[in-house]
Amino acid sequence: MDKPVFLLFLLCMFFLQSCAQINKAIVKSTGYFFIPTPGTIAVNDKGEPLPGKRDSVFLLFVEIKADNIQWESAWKDGRSFILTATKVKAKVTIGQTKARNQKVEVLPPSPNTLWQLTLSDDEKRSLAPQITTPDEI
Repeated sequence: MDKPVFLLFLLCMFFLQSCAQINKAIVKSTGYFFIPTPGTIAVNDKGEPLPGKRDSVFLLFVEIKADNIQWESAWKDGRSFILTATKVKAKVTIGQTKARNQKVEVLPPSPNTLWQLTLSDDEKRSLAPQITTPDEI
């Protein structure tokens, strides 16, 4: 192989490899859900329960490298959610497992930032964006 062609080939391979390395924003994520149990159940005049709304609440724990992220909205399977973001600074006890009755706890990571995202039903039913920008997840 000709020496200039070989050097050009090596240079191209080095360039392509450097472009392939992507800095991921999310390091780790974990999700949990629960269905709240209503306290007092509303009834009609005949004493029959009114149709209640029991909906799942999703808890997401997202570990990221950056500290300055802005959480705006969330969608799952075309369904919109109200998103409440809280930065986790101490150990959080989520609940207990059904199988072994063990505590489920989440600890904030050392160099990264941990966020707790609580997703609850959005009455507005806003549509998910069709096109995302490079700075959106």
